[in-house]
Amino acid sequence: MITSTNYLYDNIVQVQIILDGDEALDRRDKNVFQHPVKVYKGIDNKVRIQFKNNDQKIVPLTFTEGPAIVGTPTGNVVYSAYIPTFNVIDDETGSVVFTIQPTQANVANIANVSYPSVDVVGIPDSGIAVVTISSIDLQPLRKEFYNFSVKLTDPRTGEDYISYSDDNYTARGQMRIYSGHYPEHAKSIDVQIPTLTSPTITSSIVNSNAPNGSEYLHNAQFFFNNFTGNITVQTTLEPSPYSGNSQISNTWSNVAVFNYNAQVNTDLVQFTGLSGSTRFYIQTASGQVTKILYRS
Repeated sequence: MITSTNYLYDNIVQVQIILDGDEALDRRDKNVFQHPVKVYKGIDNKVRIQFKNNDQKIVPLTFTEGPAIVGTPTGNVVYSAYIPTFNVIDDETGSVVFTIQPTQANVANIANVSYPSVDVVGIPDSGIAVVTISSIDLQPLRKEFYNFSVKLTDPRTGEDYISYSDDNYTARGQMRIYSGHYPEHAKSIDVQIPTLTSPTITSSIVNSNAPNGSEYLHNAQFFFNNFTGNITVQTTLEPSPYSGNSQISNTWSNVAVFNYNAQVNTDLVQFTGLSGSTRFYIQTASGQVTKILYRS
């Protein structure tokens, strides 16, 4: 039996940050190079940002904001936290692609919450903020390389602190996006529908891109304006079943027929089969098919 070994570990990025009072620390951390952060399309990616100072010490994200609250059990202390912000930036345009507010690792609901002093000791502050980059955020991005920046905001004063990716005060790191490792959302094709000049019309032909296998799934979404009639899905094994502007082919086959009566709401349909090209044959009694989206 063949055994495949996979590894699960945290995607950690170390950044340096200088808070008030840290300016006098010796610069013992000589991080001259920062590896790109690797993220993957088709899945949510968790990236852990580790904050450290010039002395390679962890920078706690929580702090004591005030004394015990009146009316609470003795020993309660108000704790708050710095607010981290993670920006993804297009290097060519300099514009922010999206911004994420990370959460703190191992510290639940720390901001503006009172904790009994006996429990505060047991709350680990690892100086780590967890960034969840969702598959939805990555889906529209077309380039492989982007930059990122991180800052901390003091909620007491509103002051921002820059984090650095190396010891040369570089305020941004590099993020590399990989495709093809997990299932991704496929863009639908907007099928062209000719102007309704007769009760029967045929849409433009789209390439099905169907691999070998008779059970390949096709999806279509129809949009209507009080439509009465039927839509026939026709396919052929030919990837280019016509020459020039002619759509004449002796190889078209009907694979599904959908009937409608005064249809207003959109309808999502599915059908299976092996095909090289697909088209939609529309027979109209009244109303109109206003749009067809297709995906294979």
